[in-house]
Amino acid sequence: MRKNYSLEFKIGPVSLSEQRGNVSSVAEELWICKESLVNWRKLHKEGKLSKEKQISSDPIREELLRLRKELEETKLERDILKKVVGIFSKRDDHDSLIFHSDSGIQYACTEFISIVGRNITRSMSGKGNCYDNAVADSFFKTLKTELAYQNKYETRDHAKNFVFEYIETFYNTHRRHSALGNLTIKEYQNLMSNQSKNIA
Repeated sequence: MRKNYSLEFKIGPVSLSEQRGNVSSVAEELWICKESLVNWRKLHKEGKLSKEKQISSDPIREELLRLRKELEETKLERDILKKVVGIFSKRDDHDSLIFHSDSGIQYACTEFISIVGRNITRSMSGKGNCYDNAVADSFFKTLKTELAYQNKYETRDHAKNFVFEYIETFYNTHRRHSALGNLTIKEYQNLMSNQSKNIA
């Protein structure tokens, strides 16, 4: 089924791909077809993404739109974080949860710290240390390869449900991980929990 993207949506990836100079990585990151992005860039060069002209002719409006989008993304991230904290705080092993991030202000601000509270240990990457995020990068590569590229999503909620189901009913419980000695995450958690009980 062909997706209908709004003009406002198309402008974002076009602008991002021009800044980075890489169509493929932007298309992959935003889960859009590379050919669509190439076509949008062509339309932009021809002046057919007319809203781009309106926005760029008014720098104040452009900045307001950027800030509004950033605020919406921040609210979404905050809501997701609150849900995660709520779910994990009900578990017996909630004190073993670690939230690893880069050193961005959004992870050091008072609101973030108050949401995470005492339930989650915060961990920040060292400046310029690309290996810190290797585990997260590996997970997202797996998620895209095994789920995202194999399906089409009608809505954002539809995509969220697919991702949740993949993680909870497959990735954590059935998928074996070489880094864990070919155990599933659930098996590894049980093993570590039993070992810590035996030590105590």
